[in-house]
Amino acid sequence: MRKRRQEPEGRLNPERKTTFIMFGQNTESMKAKDLMGRKVYDKDAIEIGKVSDLEIDVSSFTIQKIYIKSGMMTGHHITPHEVDRIGDSIILNIPKGELKT
Repeated sequence: MRKRRQEPEGRLNPERKTTFIMFGQNTESMKAKDLMGRKVYDKDAIEIGKVSDLEIDVSSFTIQKIYIKSGMMTGHHITPHEVDRIGDSIILNIPKGELKT
């Protein structure tokens, strides 16, 4: 059975401020350590795993890949272009079947 994503706490609790970051728009910045361990969901709200590492291009200081750990041995990687938004979790704009391992 597939896991369904629950609404981020910021949407359920109006007292809590949730900031969504859209790639391609210079709206917010985030520390890498805040991204680590954050849950990742595909475009159908199916949980994929958690962020485990980042690959950074040191010449341009941009994120090249985001690594996702799902289970003991399984891992995937995505590019920033495959991210729809970041809030309490990361939502992708692709289905789980299109992930690269």
